[in-house]
Amino acid sequence: MDAAVLHNPANLQYLPYGEPYINQRTSGYNERFTFTGKERDEETGFGYFGARYMDHELMTMWLSVDPMADKYPGISPYAYCVWNPVKLIDPDGKDWYRSDETGVVLWKNSSAVKVDVNGEPYRNIGTTYQQYLNGELITYGNSIEGHINPDPDSKPDPSLNLEGGQFIPSQFYTDDGTKVSVSFNANANNSIDPNTVTELITSVNQANNDGAGITSLYISCTTNHTSNSDKSAHQLKNGARGLDVSMVNNKPVSTSNVEAKALQLGIQKTPGWMENYGPFIIQRAYPNKVVEAPWARTICPDGHMTHIHLSTPN
Repeated sequence: MDAAVLHNPANLQYLPYGEPYINQRTSGYNERFTFTGKERDEETGFGYFGARYMDHELMTMWLSVDPMADKYPGISPYAYCVWNPVKLIDPDGKDWYRSDETGVVLWKNSSAVKVDVNGEPYRNIGTTYQQYLNGELITYGNSIEGHINPDPDSKPDPSLNLEGGQFIPSQFYTDDGTKVSVSFNANANNSIDPNTVTELITSVNQANNDGAGITSLYISCTTNHTSNSDKSAHQLKNGARGLDVSMVNNKPVSTSNVEAKALQLGIQKTPGWMENYGPFIIQRAYPNKVVEAPWARTICPDGHMTHIHLSTPN
């Protein structure tokens, strides 16, 4: 929090768990709403989050048990942001929501399609969330939340997973209340560029806003693509920015799949994409223009006629 402005004469900065790092104030100035915009109790110095207090300085943890602790047995009931405050925020300590704008993920006790947090909308992505951190797959959910699978054979392949990236949610909701389920081909459920995850979600949302009624996607490729091209957006070294959708609403992508056409149109209307290749549209976006990309018909065996390829800029 940097409050060094004329109407708020202080410079307050914090370490990840809210420990004060810089505390510069003009004489007599007192700001009660500090770390994450929550009120700090003047008598104890603890942060007040509404349902619980947090000790920011000594133990960097909640001072009472999470009221939803029985739903997340794999996570300490005293943990703030499941011990990862750099990537997560936790205003209430409940279910999973994701921002279309920033890609930030948080918990919220709500079943709403969207929730508002400090003026920013967050989209419901269901009851599970996964991260790839330090070479490990960490799963949060109703059954193995916060756990690393001890089976060494289940360890994610570092050549296919982007460190600090995100997994495509196994479900999310569009603005019209439609639940979209996502399934994956073998080795396709990998950590990829968060911007690519956002582009997929927002493109489906655009399509459903236009009446497409998309309820399911099948992701056939992410970083597991077999392309030998050094420029392929699928490759980890190029930022893991590509994905392929081969089924929409449980039907193969083809020239007769109207929902697949609606998805390509949704991609086309949603800012942020670079490649939109499929049976209906074959286009490449540059910073100031969009061009037809007939060469994309020659770079894969099916000519992008049986899948939709989506990528985002590096």
